[in-house]
Amino acid sequence: MEKPAPVRLWNPSAAAAWSLLLSPVFGAWIHARNWQELGRPEEARKSMWWVYGGAAYLCLLLALSGLVTARETSPLGMIFFASWYLWSGLAQVKLVKAGLAYEKKEWTKPLLMGIGGAAVFFAVAVGIVIAREPTVAQRLETASVAVVTRIVKEQLHGTSACKGVQVVETLPDGVYRAVATLEDGKTLQVTLRTRDGRFTVEIPRQ
Repeated sequence: MEKPAPVRLWNPSAAAAWSLLLSPVFGAWIHARNWQELGRPEEARKSMWWVYGGAAYLCLLLALSGLVTARETSPLGMIFFASWYLWSGLAQVKLVKAGLAYEKKEWTKPLLMGIGGAAVFFAVAVGIVIAREPTVAQRLETASVAVVTRIVKEQLHGTSACKGVQVVETLPDGVYRAVATLEDGKTLQVTLRTRDGRFTVEIPRQ
């Protein structure tokens, strides 16, 4: 009688190691496919829940791109990886290390998919950060509010503070025409100038 052919699996320990780079979504998906090959659909289903949860986590990171730093999100990523490995991935690793006979699957295709997915995620995250980066005009609008208030009170002898500045025209040589709105409802024509990383605020005669 011929012996049944051993199952073909990807090494679950290697999948976990790659997950440190490609996220637990990659490892959980590999483990799910392995469980299916082993004829254990319930374990495969549980692994896929980690895939869905990891995908949701990555989508959340994309939504927060530019609002939180890598330093703030990296601990959450490690916690997610540790949770997946201890509560899901470790079971398959132990099963294989206990002496399960299997043929090793090639890693080329899944790694290309994983690296491609990581590259797309990184590109989208960078795109979101760039899109959310304030323009020079927007930075000037924010920074000039306090300066306008000081000019109004110290030079124009007014009593109302500035509550907002809006650039209305961009001119050559780092010059911006803007409108400052005071708390009392009055508006002032303002000229903003940038040079060598610094800016000045001028309030012409109204």
